[in-house]
Amino acid sequence: MDGTVSKAGATGKRSADGRKTDEEGHVMNETELKHVIAMLLEDAKRLQQVEPNAGTEARIWLANKTLNSFRELSGFARGSGISTEHQLS
Repeated sequence: MDGTVSKAGATGKRSADGRKTDEEGHVMNETELKHVIAMLLEDAKRLQQVEPNAGTEARIWLANKTLNSFRELSGFARGSGISTEHQLS
């Protein structure tokens, strides 16, 4: 194995400890991942306001669930780290 992982045509690399990296070898840490999810969630919520869609609503629910799981695993209270504006009402 040459250290690459192919899935649906995409290629990813792995660091020496097996974590996925980008093309330049950077590993995304948990904080960066939470912020990326929060930004994508914000975009999805804006799109949902403009053009309501059940698929988008499901993705918003999943993103909220994922962020809340990160918070619970990290021992943070709800609203810590990522602003509460990312919470689905």
